[in-house]
Amino acid sequence: IADGGGVLPEQGSDLRNLLEDEWGSVENFQSYFSTHTATLQGSGWGWLVYNKFGILEYRQTKNQDRPTELDPRYRPLLGVDIWEHAYYLDYQNRRPDHIKDVLTKLVNWSWVGERLEEAL
Repeated sequence: IADGGGVLPEQGSDLRNLLEDEWGSVENFQSYFSTHTATLQGSGWGWLVYNKFGILEYRQTKNQDRPTELDPRYRPLLGVDIWEHAYYLDYQNRRPDHIKDVLTKLVNWSWVGERLEEAL
């Protein structure tokens, strides 16, 4: 995922348009995702999913659960692991910093956009 990481979705792309429709901007989405994922207690994941109504949603899952277990019609586009093993060596107890860095420096938004195109 780090290849091409940090480059925001292109202006006019389906991914960017849907993120802006739901959250107002890509940056607002990143903030929303970071804030809500950091509140998960224990182990789990923050997810960006495409739903059956044609919109993007944020979802959380505990432990190893997947969003398709919440609703089989969800199409996971992006998952951020917040288990301690994913960040502790580099971030210790700074989980919010880990999540922010993943979203702003590591995620290959072009790849996320390809996942969305498959879902469309």
